Amino acid sequence: MIISLMIILLAYSFAEARYSGGTGEPNDPYRIATAEDLIDLSVSSEDWDKHFTLVNDVKLTSNDSNQFKIIGR
Repeated sequence: MIISLMIILLAYSFAEARYSGGTGEPNDPYRIATAEDLIDLSVSSEDWDKHFTLVNDVKLTSNDSNQFKIIGR
């Protein structure tokens, strides 16, 4: 029973994960590590007032650029 509960909680935490980690709080900012993270942020205006840290150089390909929206507009 305990193992089942732990598996469910672990699966839930992965399902709730945003970007490459973090909670968006000042002491635990969301981590932007990939082009996918940046694209997800660009279309998630509900997160624009959260805290972020860029943890890798992110290079958008021409295909990625088509999906990216300017943040804040």
